Amino acid sequence: MNRPRPDQTFAKVPARVLAAEFDLVAAWERVHAKAGMAGADGVTVARFARCAKALLRELQDHLAANSYRALPLRVAEVAKKSGGRRLLLIPTVRDRVVQSAAAQWLSARWNPEFDPASYAYRPGLGVADALRALAQWRAAGYHWVLDADIRSFFDSIDHDLLLSKLARWLGRQSPLQGWLEQWIRAAVWDGAELTRLDRGLPQGSPLSPVLANYYLDAFDRRLRAAGAPLIRYADDFLVLARTPFELSEYRRLVEAALADLHLELNQEKSRTVKFDPGFRFLGAHIQGEGILLPFEKQKQPKRALWVAPPMPPALLRTFCRGHLTPKRRFEWGNGAPAWQSEAQANDRALDAQERSFRLRRLLAGSAEPNLRSLRRAV
Repeated sequence: MNRPRPDQTFAKVPARVLAAEFDLVAAWERVHAKAGMAGADGVTVARFARCAKALLRELQDHLAANSYRALPLRVAEVAKKSGGRRLLLIPTVRDRVVQSAAAQWLSARWNPEFDPASYAYRPGLGVADALRALAQWRAAGYHWVLDADIRSFFDSIDHDLLLSKLARWLGRQSPLQGWLEQWIRAAVWDGAELTRLDRGLPQGSPLSPVLANYYLDAFDRRLRAAGAPLIRYADDFLVLARTPFELSEYRRLVEAALADLHLELNQEKSRTVKFDPGFRFLGAHIQGEGILLPFEKQKQPKRALWVAPPMPPALLRTFCRGHLTPKRRFEWGNGAPAWQSEAQANDRALDAQERSFRLRRLLAGSAEPNLRSLRRAV
């Protein structure tokens, strides 16, 4: 996975060639179909659609000239199916289009090389394939199972490690390496302050799933090299064994392999199970020789519990000109915290709107904002 193409390294491919290989039209169709909320610039999918042809041409030109600049992510919180809250960092519509095109371009090159134990976010593979593989391992006599989960996986991905892996594959001078670094080390707008990501991948980006698989491919290969049967679906995975002693050895291997990626096993959600008593995996109930799939439910749109207001236009222009660089790192506990009541979340939103109003008033009528006043206000 870390070797460049034998004929030419990606570092030598100019931006205009890479931009021509990105199918922005197909990427826009995917973004349009999924809809989703507006990003930090406040531009909705419907608004983008009204002049999509011109905007896609502009994006293509920026990529070809290597002058593309990603905009900040917008903080939102949605309800989890199991209760609680999930933090989303939403790219703007224009950035989702480019990231979707980049994700397709990378997937076409990575998917044939990913380890067969990985089933999530891969064309032609899914839950049914993972469960079929589980049935095959069970039939082969592997009846002891480590049902495991990675603690806060998407929030914990090490940026330095991920970018160094990408640089070995792409080359540090590749324009795509620069775009990926912008998306990975993104700025984040929470309605009151601009911060920067220094770890983790945003759940809300079309690029995060393929980067997550890329990051964990070393984990998959290490377990395969040790002969450990593995079935992984994103950060949920099973390791199978014939005996409890063998499974204990595999667990130590799992913890060491995750530690090398600066990750850790979620001890509360990881347990040793057997087929006869039964357990659940990917929504299915596994017991004895049976695998019971749940009835398919119509997907309900995620309900937003809290969404940061858009960035004031003048503040966004200042960021785009490179005059506003976030100094403080983003804390994954930010947003409307899980312990907040709805009333407290609404108070926070109102406070952020008031801050935005003051910023707009401060910057109104100023072509070049007073950065000292601006930073004091932020």
